[in-house]
Amino acid sequence: MIFAITIISVLAFALTNIFAKKTWQTFLSVIFAAIFLISLGFITANDHYHYGMKKVTETTTQTLTSTADNKNMNMLLYQPLGDGTEKIYLYKTNESQKKPKTTGTDHVTNTVKKDQTKTQLRTDKTYWVY
Repeated sequence: MIFAITIISVLAFALTNIFAKKTWQTFLSVIFAAIFLISLGFITANDHYHYGMKKVTETTTQTLTSTADNKNMNMLLYQPLGDGTEKIYLYKTNESQKKPKTTGTDHVTNTVKKDQTKTQLRTDKTYWVY
């Protein structure tokens, strides 16, 4: 609906400016310009504040096994990136897995908690729904 109002106000603004000969037609074009700018403000606010939407978080948990080839050693491997402050963790979800999987790099926060009873990977995925 807001897009229709934006398009109609732009067309009305253009037509009133092209054919404006009287003072009231110029005043009408200013009103259409104001409607256009207000509708652009509502489009920007909708994109920023997510009107009519709510944030949903899905949590999945996977148990992990050691990434080392030796079965007696419990080990979590990582690869430092850049200056070493960011890390990609390598993990396996079962014993028969040949190649370890990696954690993501975009919009990901990796936290390692030591002294836990179970080794697991918890993934929280957050997105917007209507």
